[in-house]
Amino acid sequence: MGTTIDVRCVAERDIDEPLSRQIIALQRVAFPNEEQFKGKRWAFTVPLAEDRWFQAWEGDELAGSVWLHHRTILTADGPRKVGGIANVCSSPAHRGAGAAKACMRAAGDYMAGNDGIDFGLLFCGHVVVKFYASLGWHVTDNRYLAHQPDGTIKPIHDGCFVMNLDVHEGRTPWPTGEIDLNGAEW
Repeated sequence: MGTTIDVRCVAERDIDEPLSRQIIALQRVAFPNEEQFKGKRWAFTVPLAEDRWFQAWEGDELAGSVWLHHRTILTADGPRKVGGIANVCSSPAHRGAGAAKACMRAAGDYMAGNDGIDFGLLFCGHVVVKFYASLGWHVTDNRYLAHQPDGTIKPIHDGCFVMNLDVHEGRTPWPTGEIDLNGAEW
């Protein structure tokens, strides 16, 4: 019989140094070629106190993790609040055990139970589109603008898929047209 996955939700404000080091260590092995995870838990945007980390634990080992970033995006249809999903990963030792999927489901449940979030939004490569689609996420065809460190605003890079999750089942339609991320990618 396999080990049970225990999914926990931790607010960014409650991440202590030992837990931060564990998340960084997991991201280093999950994303070995990504320099941004060598000493921090994020790539482009510093987490906010209200952001959430969904973690899959197998015993005392961190097996998977997902970061949910709270952001208001700007659209032609008005501002929309999103739960920005990032850093979805699982330990190579636990791949296939459902750790990342369990974290993504917990993040989806959190967003569905939060009236302050209209949609989930994530950026990904083509190799994981099917994984996210299996969890109810949909590829969008909007043009997305991200704020750069030098103060300019540019479209997000080619080859990046953007997917959304309707967490409130049609309460608010997905916006049309160009979307300003109102900050950097997360």
